Amino acid sequence: MTAVNSLNFLARGVRAMRSGYVQPGDIAAVVGTGTLARAVADVSRASGLLRVECIKLEWDNDGRFGPFGPDVVLVCDTNPAATNKAIHLVRPSGTVLLIETPAGPVDIDTNVIVMGDRRIGGVGDPKPEDIDLACRIGNADSWSSEG
Repeated sequence: MTAVNSLNFLARGVRAMRSGYVQPGDIAAVVGTGTLARAVADVSRASGLLRVECIKLEWDNDGRFGPFGPDVVLVCDTNPAATNKAIHLVRPSGTVLLIETPAGPVDIDTNVIVMGDRRIGGVGDPKPEDIDLACRIGNADSWSSEG
């Protein structure tokens, strides 16, 4: 992998942390096990999330996120089933953030979203300040999502 790809992955993680939906102390699940998922998980840990775990799409809820699920689920997988899994995994009043855009239509049960007060959002492309912070992450022991 090139340094440019690594920087892009870190910058996308920074963009997610700056989305306003992720707070220090949150518990997060990252759906995906590739390089992007690992970079997003690393940035999440560095920004003060209490616990961050990467999970595979095939993963079954084994209770590791407690009885209600994680506060936020970061989807780093283009498979539409990953978004659907994230919606069912996140706790009521929690947030699903799409780091990757699903590659096709997502079958969404609106009752799960509306009755569970779950939020779904995308993070979009990194902004210049996200890229700048991603450049500095490798040289710092810790950092704040405030920049």
